[in-house]
Amino acid sequence: SYSALAKPLARLAKDFLQHKEHAWLNCLVQSLEALSLSLASVLKAFEEKEHVQMLLPISRTLCMGVASMAPLLGTLALARETHTAVSKVLPMCSRLALASLRFIPELATSE
Repeated sequence: SYSALAKPLARLAKDFLQHKEHAWLNCLVQSLEALSLSLASVLKAFEEKEHVQMLLPISRTLCMGVASMAPLLGTLALARETHTAVSKVLPMCSRLALASLRFIPELATSE
């Protein structure tokens, strides 16, 4: 489901980068904001270590969403208008991947 949304957004980002048409800029920025909010919520829940077993499927799904949005993020990172937003989201993507790995039951150490 993420790729169904990510592909058209990536196409809009390429069009934006090539033609600097600002008609879709708001939509692209809002997609980054939605991703950022989702990442922040899951990361906060991991930090609080609440309901980690319930959180793992959500985190894995979000990681798949981030992977689907990689072409979009790569394209938007090249645009001056969206570079700052992307540079805020990318570290959160890395933190989510690392946090998810930390709590995978097969890899987790007993604390």
